[in-house]
Amino acid sequence: MYLTFQFLKKIFIILIGSTIIVIFSRSYRSTPLDCSKPFFNIDDKRYLECIKKLNLKSVQLLTSYFEFSEWNNKIGRETFADCREKRCFAFRYKSNSQIPLEESDGVIVHAPNLHHFPSRNVYKRNPRQLWSFYTLESQRLSICSQNFDLTDLDDWFNLTKTVKFNFSYNAFDLKQLDRYQMYRDTFRLNNKTLKTRLQQMTQKKLAFWFVSNCATPSKREMLIEEISKYMEIDIYGKCNFKNSKHDPCKSSVDKKQCLINLYSSYKFYFSFENTNCDFYITEKYFKFYESQHIFEVDLVPIVRGAKYQQYLDRAPSKHSFIFADHFSTPKSLADYILYLDRNQTAYLEYFEWKRTLEENLHRNDQELLQPIYNLPLCDLCEKLHDDNYLNSTNNPVIKISEFYNPAIDCAYDEINQSKKGLLKMLKKNCFWADYYQHLINFIINY
Repeated sequence: MYLTFQFLKKIFIILIGSTIIVIFSRSYRSTPLDCSKPFFNIDDKRYLECIKKLNLKSVQLLTSYFEFSEWNNKIGRETFADCREKRCFAFRYKSNSQIPLEESDGVIVHAPNLHHFPSRNVYKRNPRQLWSFYTLESQRLSICSQNFDLTDLDDWFNLTKTVKFNFSYNAFDLKQLDRYQMYRDTFRLNNKTLKTRLQQMTQKKLAFWFVSNCATPSKREMLIEEISKYMEIDIYGKCNFKNSKHDPCKSSVDKKQCLINLYSSYKFYFSFENTNCDFYITEKYFKFYESQHIFEVDLVPIVRGAKYQQYLDRAPSKHSFIFADHFSTPKSLADYILYLDRNQTAYLEYFEWKRTLEENLHRNDQELLQPIYNLPLCDLCEKLHDDNYLNSTNNPVIKISEFYNPAIDCAYDEINQSKKGLLKMLKKNCFWADYYQHLINFIINY
């Protein structure tokens, strides 16, 4: 009885709130349009005319970005300031509702927040309207509900921005870091050479792991537990694993320097992803190649998540990381790490690529590469201003059910295990989001 009452209470609140929204929005639409006022979150699609008058392309942010309804302030014109093509304007339509506008030039979705999709029979899509599918999560964690039919997303998206093939957390080519200005500038400011830093290797502790997601589909926490039976691993983060430690830099005044000092005190770090899926390589791996870390922190990453060749394609050298799945048992992996800890010569071979990098930076005679800005909206804006692309009849539309399908790209046993835990929780959360969306659509279109 109590649960029934709570259910009816939620329905009542949604109905009242939605009705108030509709009344106010209709009243607002009867007022004259004022293009001089900010209109990032709009409930009146006439504002798209304001965007057009500025000679800009309108890009609709169809979903939220995790908990950020305004994509962490990536709205308006300034969103495109670092893009090669800047003549676009990003906006949200009807806060927290996923209603695409036929008048929008482009539409982008953040896949983990997508819980509703327009009916092909209702939504009349302009053939020149471009859709972009964006996610930095793995295939396993980018779908709201296990009952979400991926084929519903087929033939909608012109562009994708994912960890697969054409996008990643790191926009720079790790094999040519000496050709980027920011690495040259950081190198000049650094007062410790690799040779000086490597002389302090014997004073370092063995290995560490930073973790915030305590129970994962990849079961990385169980693998770390097994490895820690044979070698010492310092575990930092909020999870209550055996011998885990609190983040010593959490309340530090200079957290950035504190973390650098912490990282510099170890020889190895574990970069295990929360799911084992094709091309899923995250900031856990890339962050130590950033210009702020690369000339101060010298670590060997132990990686697991994507396939070996996919790591190799992104790595600065084939001898710059340790691929965990090359070892038949947790003990054999631990034995190899302990061997490297004892054998200084073998360990230092993992930094030969850094020695070459510093030598090239000393010469500074290579032509600079143009940085590729790692923003999901930039590519969409460029294509919206490319008439050859828009007018071409050969542009493929992407079958998401084939391109980003966890049943194809992720470990099979991992999918079955996750259905009982993580996806059960996602399904529960998405139920209310989906129900609310259908209700809002009904009221607005009434």
